[in-house]
Amino acid sequence: SNSTRFYIQGRFEDIESKRAGGLGAAPGYPNKVTKEDPLTEKYLRIGLESYDLSFADKFISYLYVRKYDTYIHSDSIATKKVGDETIQTQTHTLQPVINSYIFGGRIQADKKLSSHALAYGADFYTSLHPQVKVYNRATDKVARTLYRPSTFTDIGVFLKDDWNALESWILSASVRGDYGLTTISKTPRYSSETPTTSKLLDENGIINNGAITGALGSVYFFNENFSNAVNLSHNYRIASPGARMNTTTAGDLRLETIANPTLKPEYSQTAELSFRVHNPNHWVSLTGYFTYYEDLITSKTVQAGALNQYINTGEIYITGAELEGQHLFLDGALRLNYSATYTYAQDVTNKQPYRYIAPLYGRFSLEYVSDAYKIRFVERAYLGKFKERIVPTQERPTKSYAMSDIYFIFNLKYLSKNLKEMELVLGVENIFDAIGRNPATVEDIHFPNDLVGNPLVEPGSNFVVKYAYKY
Repeated sequence: SNSTRFYIQGRFEDIESKRAGGLGAAPGYPNKVTKEDPLTEKYLRIGLESYDLSFADKFISYLYVRKYDTYIHSDSIATKKVGDETIQTQTHTLQPVINSYIFGGRIQADKKLSSHALAYGADFYTSLHPQVKVYNRATDKVARTLYRPSTFTDIGVFLKDDWNALESWILSASVRGDYGLTTISKTPRYSSETPTTSKLLDENGIINNGAITGALGSVYFFNENFSNAVNLSHNYRIASPGARMNTTTAGDLRLETIANPTLKPEYSQTAELSFRVHNPNHWVSLTGYFTYYEDLITSKTVQAGALNQYINTGEIYITGAELEGQHLFLDGALRLNYSATYTYAQDVTNKQPYRYIAPLYGRFSLEYVSDAYKIRFVERAYLGKFKERIVPTQERPTKSYAMSDIYFIFNLKYLSKNLKEMELVLGVENIFDAIGRNPATVEDIHFPNDLVGNPLVEPGSNFVVKYAYKY
């Protein structure tokens, strides 16, 4: 009907991913050669949108399913000394990770009541993870098994209200209730489990978590050119089944994590304060933020750097400020955008800096827009020299770097009226092939920090060709 729209969306991908490495925080070639061949994803979503109902001005609902399959091929090279002779041994393994599913859905109703704009509804998310078997490719036999079969489900209900308390003052409030269920199968056990680990996982096969979270916000317009916003929120996060078990990271058998199924939920409180100056062609905003975490879920290198483990890290705070702006010139044809973010973090419990924080990041873009095409130049930079507050046992200093990108965007409606709302994007990212290591990317510091063996370097120059359809 005119007030109801049904839709269906789908996606299928079948690719070969040749990993340079980096996944699991360790270098790839020449230390390790890993690829996923094939890596497939199947995705299906069905939904509807209805308008002008008795209980909602707009009602949306949808269900989706994703299925992932991948075959991880790994070639590891080990070197050892035998007398005066150096001997290299190579191990070939195959890890089929098949029948991983994700299910989800959402219903939401939006309703305008006088000066209140309400949104309410429910959603759910379920993931099913199989056990993984590792095959020795030389003998075609199972060398070991990883993980236990596991599931995770979250069900939530929510309510949000935006209230125009005054013509110049908007108040917002939201509340959400979540229930999370984690299951870890008791059998079959996997080959790397110790009796202590097996007993610990057996005793924590069903884990229930729940929380009430919410937020309060205020936007006040002092006049047509100056406004202020305040936001307060209470949040929480549950550890995934993989973080609770002694798994490997990204299929890397050298990077096993120690089981910790008793991980507690992570809670945090965030406060934001911002001021914004604006007119039709220009705006600038300055925002300060502060987040305090309790029982933060994070990984840590343990046992003399040999293994990792997910743990709750007491109390940590992260604070900082962000400057953003946009300026339009030549009747909007020339657009300047910029942002800069400074971040400071402290591990209160252990009285040391919190690791892997990018202290200062900036982004600048200049774009020329016409009806037929756009030209966009982007400059992005991390200032590593400000990263002096590190945890030496977990990270190492990084250097500053900047990268330049350029994009040409063509409106295809000028080729045919049937191509209206379609664009062709051509671009080059990192034009000058700059070398940079993102200071926020976790790495295994036991590997050398050289260019060849460290895949945690930002990619080289990339050529981009993209077709976009706005609908």
